[in-house]
Amino acid sequence: MPANIWRRMPSFYSLAGSECMKCSSLYFPASKVCKKCGSQEISERVFEGAGEVVTYTVVRQGFNDDSENEKLVCNSPYIISIVKLMEGPMVTAQMADCEPEEMKIGARVKAVFRKISEEGEEGLIRYGYKFVLA
Repeated sequence: MPANIWRRMPSFYSLAGSECMKCSSLYFPASKVCKKCGSQEISERVFEGAGEVVTYTVVRQGFNDDSENEKLVCNSPYIISIVKLMEGPMVTAQMADCEPEEMKIGARVKAVFRKISEEGEEGLIRYGYKFVLA
């Protein structure tokens, strides 16, 4: 995906979701139709990024996807969590700067934007959201 397209996608640089204008239901990722009332009157909603860990898992098998076009590295162990945002929606994300022994259900967290992957040594670098302990 060309960089100029990537940079125009708000969900890659913020927690951009949606809100139903009829029943006020909130969604992340964004939805074009309200799953609660069926309305198509949807507006963009950017979430603050503060939340609480509902559950998590520690992945002890790292990976290094060094395909010819993109390099994606995840060192072991890493933590995947489900976070309930302050506004209500649930988000699945990797934890950053956190050791497994530091994690606990109910931990307060906040979204940060970190490098996710890069295309070659001089290629496009992609960023996305992760969470850190607050």
